[in-house]
Amino acid sequence: VSSIGYTHRDRPDRSAYSLKWIRSRLNKNMANIKSVPRSLFCNKMISLLPFKRLSSDQLGANEPQPQCRSSASRASAQFSNTSVLRQRRFFRLCLVGGACMFCLQLVIVTNHHRRTPEATSIEMLGATGPVERLLIQEVAQKGAKLEDWALGNDIKKEVEEKDYEEEKLEEGQDKAAGTEEAEVVKSPVDPLRRPFSPLYERKAIETTSTRPALDLIFQPKVSEKEYFQWVPPHHGSEAVFLQIQPDLGVAVGGFKDDYNTATATLQFLNLSTSQWTSTTLPEGIAETHNAVTYDEKQEWLYIVSGQKGGACLPATKAVARVHVGQNLTFEYLPDLPEARYGSSAAIVTDESSHKFLHVFGGVRGENRRDIALDHWRLRVYPTLGHEWETLPGPPDAGLHAVAKVYNNSIYYTAFGSQDFALSPRANMKKCRENDFKVSDAHHVARHGLLLKYNASASNPTWERLQDMPLALCHAASIIYRDQLFVFGGVQTQVALKGGPILPERVSQAFDLKTQEWHILSNLTEVMYNPYIWIDSSNSLTLMRPHEYQKKGKKRPYSKMIQGKFLQTNGLDVPNQTHSKDMHANRQLNFLQARKTTVRRETSERFLACLKGAGQSPPGQPFHPTGICHPFWIPTYQGLRRSWNHYYDPLQHPDLVCKPRTESQVSAIVTCARRGGQALCARSGKHSYSGDTCTYGVVVDVTEFKDIIEPSSQSNATTHSYWRMGAGNTLGRVSFELHQRGYVLPAGHCPSVGLTGLILAGGQGPLARLYGMTSDFVAGVRYVDWQGSIVEAMTSNAYKDALWLARGGGSGQGGVFSFPGIILEWYMQDIPKLIASNSSQPVFTTITIEFAPTLDNAEMLMENYQDFLLDKALLEDPYINHLTVEVWIANMVKSKIPNQVPDNERNGVKPRKVLKAVAYFYGDDDMNQHAETHFYPRVRALAKHVKKSKTSRQTYLDFQRTIGGVGNNQELTSGHHGWNLGDKWKGYSAVASDKVPGSVFRELAVGMWDTKPQTYRYTEIKPLRGSISTNLGELDSAFWHRHALFWSLSSHFWKAPESSQYVQNILRESSQIHRRYEVGMGEKFAGSYAGYMDPGSTVPHDLERYNGGNAAKAAAVRKSLDPSNVFRLYLPNNGLATASAV
Repeated sequence: VSSIGYTHRDRPDRSAYSLKWIRSRLNKNMANIKSVPRSLFCNKMISLLPFKRLSSDQLGANEPQPQCRSSASRASAQFSNTSVLRQRRFFRLCLVGGACMFCLQLVIVTNHHRRTPEATSIEMLGATGPVERLLIQEVAQKGAKLEDWALGNDIKKEVEEKDYEEEKLEEGQDKAAGTEEAEVVKSPVDPLRRPFSPLYERKAIETTSTRPALDLIFQPKVSEKEYFQWVPPHHGSEAVFLQIQPDLGVAVGGFKDDYNTATATLQFLNLSTSQWTSTTLPEGIAETHNAVTYDEKQEWLYIVSGQKGGACLPATKAVARVHVGQNLTFEYLPDLPEARYGSSAAIVTDESSHKFLHVFGGVRGENRRDIALDHWRLRVYPTLGHEWETLPGPPDAGLHAVAKVYNNSIYYTAFGSQDFALSPRANMKKCRENDFKVSDAHHVARHGLLLKYNASASNPTWERLQDMPLALCHAASIIYRDQLFVFGGVQTQVALKGGPILPERVSQAFDLKTQEWHILSNLTEVMYNPYIWIDSSNSLTLMRPHEYQKKGKKRPYSKMIQGKFLQTNGLDVPNQTHSKDMHANRQLNFLQARKTTVRRETSERFLACLKGAGQSPPGQPFHPTGICHPFWIPTYQGLRRSWNHYYDPLQHPDLVCKPRTESQVSAIVTCARRGGQALCARSGKHSYSGDTCTYGVVVDVTEFKDIIEPSSQSNATTHSYWRMGAGNTLGRVSFELHQRGYVLPAGHCPSVGLTGLILAGGQGPLARLYGMTSDFVAGVRYVDWQGSIVEAMTSNAYKDALWLARGGGSGQGGVFSFPGIILEWYMQDIPKLIASNSSQPVFTTITIEFAPTLDNAEMLMENYQDFLLDKALLEDPYINHLTVEVWIANMVKSKIPNQVPDNERNGVKPRKVLKAVAYFYGDDDMNQHAETHFYPRVRALAKHVKKSKTSRQTYLDFQRTIGGVGNNQELTSGHHGWNLGDKWKGYSAVASDKVPGSVFRELAVGMWDTKPQTYRYTEIKPLRGSISTNLGELDSAFWHRHALFWSLSSHFWKAPESSQYVQNILRESSQIHRRYEVGMGEKFAGSYAGYMDPGSTVPHDLERYNGGNAAKAAAVRKSLDPSNVFRLYLPNNGLATASAV
């Protein structure tokens, strides 16, 4: 049986049929069977895993080989005698021997929990149960290569194909037509929009470090009979466990067997003898959901906040510490400012060598649901502080997290959200019924963010590091040999009868030296929230207290796993010869399948919820004509992408929804929140960083396109306002208003969404005359985090939401998103067209190209800034009708087609461009005034004019020209006019006052002479004018009203990101902009909120875009979205480069 490649799949109901089929195959292939050595049945044994075979070269040369049993050996010897195989009596013996081997295989499989260490050490995927088996089958469907080492591979493959078809028939009649998941397109990055490791971005075995990654061999620590001696006397499920000394661990509180009661005990475990001792927790200290940390030098154990009692009782603010010495002593500390569930704590030292207790994260005590982004600290050494200090909080947080200290830095990751809500009665069933419905998700892992807080820094802040490969919560963690290990955990739990828990068996490690994640061998058992320690022999133990059901009676016991450390290059285990490459690829395949499966399950729950709300066509929740398009249907691919294809590998949300009514938007928000999915809105697909299409549920509001004049409204509250749907583009708004004799100050590109422009502020050719686009917003109608429809006006309770919507940020990054799905804008005081006739020219454009020399670039910028600051000109009544921009460009796009090899690109000559472009808006008399007073100054900004062009156009002709579109249909349809390249990367900067011309000389060197050559430019745009007079800096979230100018540096290409040419472009473009910002010195005021860097995802980045309004912007977001539902985090991998500064 072994020789023909049969692998048992834990399906005893089909074993008889399979044996019958194997016998028939043997009868047909007897003539082809050659002499089989006796050792085949020992050294080429079939693995315990499906689709997997073990060979002797996988085990070390000195490791023991599996031994044959005597009956099997005799049968094998008879079977290998080919000289008498054709005789009938020996053929019968052959079948008997094969049957014996088959039964032996069944015994091994059904007793897989008693595996030997040798079998476990090469268990790459750990798929022993039915769930994992199906996942590996899914991997096999998607092209994963499975190794064949033994004879009879052709029969083995036929067996697997036949078994797979049978399994699909047994599974498959219950899925509706058209719902099958399309084949996943192979991509250099993980298509799942949960956070992932850069390992997916390149070959799994490639790393930037030469440090060998530690791995572990897992096996059961003790037999089932010995499990009971490790059980805590007071149970303590979900207790916080810490190893505080090499041979001593402590468990704080925990639930009893039914989760409705908790144990108010402090239990100490002797790790050498398995003996427990216990004492009572101080009065008023929480038993569950508390934060616990330990100060090794001072021997203080700190217990912070949490829940007092079982089930879903209120939280407490109480904090205490326990001195672990010869005699235990308790000491109460000042209460926390607010009660917290599931917060995290750590002890670190500041720059003055004072020790502080830091508390952060968790969920709020008043409802157990809202994410807490607070960060507090209390001095604990050398003297005890009297009150808590407030520090800048992390960008995201949750409960059941991992928080460890290494080199005086806090590492915070693996947190979740959606705990059960408060219940009037201490009963777990009531907890669930109080806020959850059947199929609702809870204990949902967030993004897998890894955050670092360096307490030794002079100005410590939270820093985002590489995301976890698989986002989890309820995990175990420990630091060992400069690595943070995270074991097991939970991705999502679902509120069904019995409250099923879906734990994982994944092991992950973050190298604290190289700052990289690694994927390790899987656990032999699923684990969540286990106790963890490392003993004196450097063996790791995971233990999870459970209740053992036998004959209707409960008996406590502990599942225990032991891990032996080894290094993947074999340094610690010289006899280990299995392939590191193969191991890494298999682990990645397993995670890929696991994440894809969870992703689909989550999406299907969301669609079922939406169908229940009556928002999908009857009986067709997945149909393309519905409002939501999940990732497995064909229409999804066209909807997920934005215009910037640089981020295309990251733009794989779970679903893209295009609602048509406000009630549909409300239902989408409600169902996504209940399922724990991220929500983000999209209008024009112009998100600079591409993250409005990254993961979770994307709500595309492009169906909301109404433009209603004030006179046609009957609502007394908003009768004086224009009402514009959030899905309008600038081109459509410009066209519709022009038809009615009005003009809205806006930007250059007609395909940009109106909503994104307003959220950024909205600068354009008319901004100096009329102000920012956001200045004309009188109100905003949106769906909040609870699914309610809200109107934010200056006169009602939601005025802070209106304040934030006017220039607070265009939606990029977790700390910049607007906390809701905007449906409609209320606009006021929109100016009329300056000409009485819409066919009359109103825009004059003058384009002047100067000789592209470095001297000229420096002179141009010196004169340009003097022109903007000229007091005589500023007193001219028509000066704000004029907008002058400067371009320093390298226009080599047409000379670098996509097919040019990398080694030839560096030889492409630059096409240097230095020009000034002036836009003047006015009637003929005003234009004559400008011709006399303004245009000569513009033409004299630099020397050696190469080319000059002047044109005068109607308003719509001007909009089509600057937008790069040819007709009104393209103008209104959202067509992206300028074909500069399908991939783009850029940086923005704001200057508060005049910058030395030498800075722009250096900028010109970067734009013109930097290799490799590509299409790149920097455009400088003026501010001030009405921008600085319409509103004050504090009247809206847009801060840079008094700045002199802002600039945008853009870089375009068409080659793939894997090209070294593109990698060089990304590196050089970042360095060019870094030098530019540094050269600006104190005049550098930040960046324009319409072009946010993808690396800006932590709170202190707010100051770069919101300046002095940063603190208020963060507070408003926090108050309007307490559960952080509208969270947008670009997965942190190599594709998303770091922030520019």
